[in-house]
Amino acid sequence: MPHNLDRDAVIYLTHRQWEGRRELDSLQLTTQGKLSYEESEDVWRVSYKESDATGLNDTLTSLSLYPDGRVRVSREGQVQQVLDFIKGEQLIEQRETPFGRMKFSIFTHEVDGSLNEAGGDLSLGYVLSLNDRHTYSANVQVHIMSKDIDIDERR
Repeated sequence: MPHNLDRDAVIYLTHRQWEGRRELDSLQLTTQGKLSYEESEDVWRVSYKESDATGLNDTLTSLSLYPDGRVRVSREGQVQQVLDFIKGEQLIEQRETPFGRMKFSIFTHEVDGSLNEAGGDLSLGYVLSLNDRHTYSANVQVHIMSKDIDIDERR
């Protein structure tokens, strides 16, 4: 494993969503960000600033890959949020929204990731349910390429 690491990176993100069998709008985003490794926690992290395309202006999103396979999505700024995606687990919580109190349920059925100094990939698959009624399936694919690495190191 490398020592602490902090590199500029190019991040390619694809988010697809379905309601039943009908695919809803998908999002493809290419952005600049950071790839880092924290030796003390043995955690790889990818972070980027959100944009108009995602509707989360002034928000920094971080995706952290832990040795146990868990992926934590953290948002700081206009949106404050921390979600842990653990394969086979369900998160249930209630939040106040402009539309009143809502129950959120997220069941994670896919978590996969492999990161190193050159970059790598993260994949999340989950089902989101709102107030036990509206159910959406989602898949997030993230490809990361370090900008600070020789082409030979990518192999």
